[in-house]
Amino acid sequence: HIHNLDFCTVLIQIPCTHSLPYYKNQSKAISDLADQLEENGILIVACGSMNGIWDKIALSLIKITTGLAHYPGIESLKNMSGQKLSVVDIRKIKEKWFVPSIVAVAYKKESIV
Repeated sequence: HIHNLDFCTVLIQIPCTHSLPYYKNQSKAISDLADQLEENGILIVACGSMNGIWDKIALSLIKITTGLAHYPGIESLKNMSGQKLSVVDIRKIKEKWFVPSIVAVAYKKESIV
């Protein structure tokens, strides 16, 4: 898990909080962010995530106020790691029953061999 990483030896970036659903090509956005990391760097992405019926209802209502968005589910977020990144940790943030899911994913840039 991310809390076991040695933060003195990795570059951590948190460039993507709640904006991923608005990118047309989300996998490319993750790949482009990975390109900015040093070897073993960590990319943390936090965004609304559609993982059930309540999320579908609540996030549809949010779209009314924010515009077009695609809220990736946890499996989609895992698959966005591609070959440059590995998934280190995934946390579902759920404070209140009526708030749609927010997921934070920590990706680690793979070592270049």
